[in-house]
Amino acid sequence: GNDGGAGRSSPPPAGLELGLGLGLSCSERLRQCQFRSWPQVATYEPGNRYTYHLDNPRGRNGRILTMVYYLNRDWTRDDGGVLRLLRPPKGSSSTDGDGIEARAGAEAEGMEVPSEVMAEVVPTLDTLAMFWSDCVPHEVLPPTGGSDRRAVSVWYLCPSQGHEQFIDGSPLPVGGLGMPEAAAEGLAAVEASDGPRVAPETLEWLRAQVAEG
Repeated sequence: GNDGGAGRSSPPPAGLELGLGLGLSCSERLRQCQFRSWPQVATYEPGNRYTYHLDNPRGRNGRILTMVYYLNRDWTRDDGGVLRLLRPPKGSSSTDGDGIEARAGAEAEGMEVPSEVMAEVVPTLDTLAMFWSDCVPHEVLPPTGGSDRRAVSVWYLCPSQGHEQFIDGSPLPVGGLGMPEAAAEGLAAVEASDGPRVAPETLEWLRAQVAEG
C-alpha cells in the first residue's frame, strides 16, 4: 500500500457512486457467477484507514464483483471515512466484452500508484457501492468525526477469476439455488465461454459439488 494515498478530484456526477465501473459488459462478466462469499463486517476506528488496493489483484481468489453496504446513521462527508474509487493505472487489465484477463503476479506486484479519483462514496446508512474486484483500485480514508465507521462487504465469485475462495473458502450459492445446481450452472457457463481459462482445481471443485447432488 501507499502511505500517502491518491490525489483528489471534484465530486462525481450524481449516480456515479453506485455501480462505478460497471458497463455494458456486466451481464457477460457475471454469466459464470453463481456463488458469493459470506458477509464480512469491517469496523474502522477514528484515524484508521486502508490504503489503495485491489480486491483480486492477481486473479487468484475468485472475486469479481465487490458490494459494500454501509451502516453509519447520520454520517456526513465531514465525518471522513469515505470510500475512494480510483482509475486503474495505464497498462493494467481492464473490462471488455470478452471478460477480463487475469493479472500476472509480477504485474500485480508492480502496479503503478493510481492517482486519478473517479468517485468518493460517503459511507452513510443504506448506501450500497458496487465495483469490479479485479480492476478498480480503492482505499478507505480514516474516519475523523469521532465515531467508528462500519460496513458489510460481500464478494460475488467467478471461476475464471481464481480458485482460492472456491477451494479454501466457503462459497455460498446465489439466486435461490442449492450448491449442486449452482455448480452445474457455473460449470455449464464455463464450458460455453470463450473467456479466460479456468484453473483445473476450480473445475474439479465444481464437478465435485455437482456429483454430491
